[in-house]
Amino acid sequence: MMKCIAFLLILGVVSCSKYDYKKVSPQEIVSSELKALNWTEVDEYPNFKSCAQLNLKSERKQCFSTTLSNRISTYLSSKNLRVTKVVSDTVIASLLISNNGTVSLDSLKVTPLFRQQVPAIDSLVNHVIRDMPTLLPAIKRGQKVTSVIQLPIVISAK
Repeated sequence: MMKCIAFLLILGVVSCSKYDYKKVSPQEIVSSELKALNWTEVDEYPNFKSCAQLNLKSERKQCFSTTLSNRISTYLSSKNLRVTKVVSDTVIASLLISNNGTVSLDSLKVTPLFRQQVPAIDSLVNHVIRDMPTLLPAIKRGQKVTSVIQLPIVISAK
């Protein structure tokens, strides 16, 4: 009986070393989480309230892009832009959408020829962006975040 107890005691002491846990500091945990996060993607893209009811993330993103492009195109076509040459170009609008849903124009990439033909393009696009309704902001890990969206806008002026 004594041998059995001694055997179990030795077995218990030896086997406990297998469960030796390393203590991890909070800084190491935060550091590894920051490295694991993909900072270029969000869990939910910014959106209009009308697009939020769609089921798939890709459908909501497409709805947002289409709605935004249509608003800008409708506004620009209502301005009857006058040009000396036929111009058809793609303008890249970089939009800043804050974590509270307000939209602002961060930058506008326009070819020199198009800028020469339509010098007021910055103020026109900025005007329609300022009049945007408040959006649902992007979401990353359950938190509302500020995001930048690159929106290509095809503009044809005759």
